[in-house]
Amino acid sequence: MAELIKDGIAVQDQWKILHLSAGATPEDVKLPVGPVLVPVSVWKARRAELIRREYEHGWLLGVWLAADESPAAISGDLDDFSVVAVAVDGSDSEYLRLSCRIARNRRCRRR
Repeated sequence: MAELIKDGIAVQDQWKILHLSAGATPEDVKLPVGPVLVPVSVWKARRAELIRREYEHGWLLGVWLAADESPAAISGDLDDFSVVAVAVDGSDSEYLRLSCRIARNRRCRRR
């Protein structure tokens, strides 16, 4: 299992990253037990279920944006996530900086 640095200490990464396999749909993909990062399409299709599972079981919820998805797609839902991830390849560093800036600015305006 991978490790993360949290508050300066290495901890085990408990997060599972959900990807849609060929033929799977956001509505029928099986959700893993525990903390999960879901694609935006799963979030949009199963929002109520994901929030309920976090509330009932205490499992953290995160969402990940594909390289071609805008942070605007989740800007109204940021309070529902423990983490937001952006999937990029090595050539998308400018997109990553812009996505993070947009997300930060929207978050700051909502406070």
